[in-house]
Amino acid sequence: MPTSPYVSGIRERIGHDLLLLPAVTAVIRRDDRFLLCRRVDSSEWGLVGGGVEPGEDPKDAVLREVPEELGIRVGIDGLVGAYGGEELLVRYANHDVVSYVTTAFLCSIPDGSPLVFADGELAETGWFALDEIAALRRDRAIDRILGDAVDLARAPAATPIVEKAEDRTVGVDHFAVAARFVTARFPGADVALVAGSTARGDRTATSDIDLLLVGDQLFDVEGQTSEASTHEFEGEIFEVFAYTPTGFDEWAARGIAQHRPVTVHMLVDGTAIRDDGRLASLRRQWRSVLDSGPSLSASESAFRRYVITDVLDDLADATDPLEQRVEASVLFERIAELMLLTEGRWIGTGKWLPRRLRELSVERADRLTVPLLESDYTTFAARVSDELERAGGRVQSGFVR
Repeated sequence: MPTSPYVSGIRERIGHDLLLLPAVTAVIRRDDRFLLCRRVDSSEWGLVGGGVEPGEDPKDAVLREVPEELGIRVGIDGLVGAYGGEELLVRYANHDVVSYVTTAFLCSIPDGSPLVFADGELAETGWFALDEIAALRRDRAIDRILGDAVDLARAPAATPIVEKAEDRTVGVDHFAVAARFVTARFPGADVALVAGSTARGDRTATSDIDLLLVGDQLFDVEGQTSEASTHEFEGEIFEVFAYTPTGFDEWAARGIAQHRPVTVHMLVDGTAIRDDGRLASLRRQWRSVLDSGPSLSASESAFRRYVITDVLDDLADATDPLEQRVEASVLFERIAELMLLTEGRWIGTGKWLPRRLRELSVERADRLTVPLLESDYTTFAARVSDELERAGGRVQSGFVR
């Protein structure tokens, strides 16, 4: 791709002097052959790759670079390694000197995919075995990278580390597994993101892999625009949320209206494993919606306060321990949602509700949760009443719904 504005700006200040730049390399393999390319301005064969933009994750960079170079989506199957040194010191014809430090990823593309010289920088491509590559005029770093890629493929990846006999395996590249799953089960996905605990890096032994997929050709059934489904693949459980672009807009808008934009959070916060180029604009569009926060109308506020008032009275009248526990749990959910919405914060279900409440205010969250967890329902009800007053007060007599 053309020189980025970031690099051009540096060159304006330092001229042709040595510049250290981060880069990515895609090692695309099919059986025992590797995909190499030759650029129009070079007689040497090399691997597909390019520079990492400021603020860009290397994985996102390789998912961007391959479509820009070859006009085709790519899946990431693993990390080969990081490389630098004399082999990656380049002196260009215009006298610019660059020392690259590149992260190489083992990648795959769908069988039969046509290669298109999308940005006009490539002259030809070809699939070569290692002995054929040895006879080519090639980049200096290619032998070391391909050697490590072959060693990676030979590694005993089928014997992962296990924490406990009943636990799911750890020490697995879950992003690579997810990329293979998408290629195998949802090849029509144009955008694929890993979300949830896997993307955040806080998986547990029972965590599944949440996947958000967007594509024009995802479904075989005519007219289908969405699917939520569960799959098993390579020992992992995948929770898939798949949409056509129209379907995603519909479900995202529904989540916004309900103040629980789960799919939008997946889009904005997830880690991309496939991108046809539309992800950046989608993220800009929906991030602005998330940043704006929910809108709580006066009528909805009144209804929510009416429900809380009613449950508060039920808790005050309850004497059976089980009824008290149930009423208090309902009351916590209702008041937590009201607290968040009144402050312009998105709500959540299950574990996400207390998490979002603590993000709002640890102090206010503790004032509610400490007496609740201690089954001190009198104090808990008093704290709920305080928050209810803060949000507008009790609603009862004369309320019409």
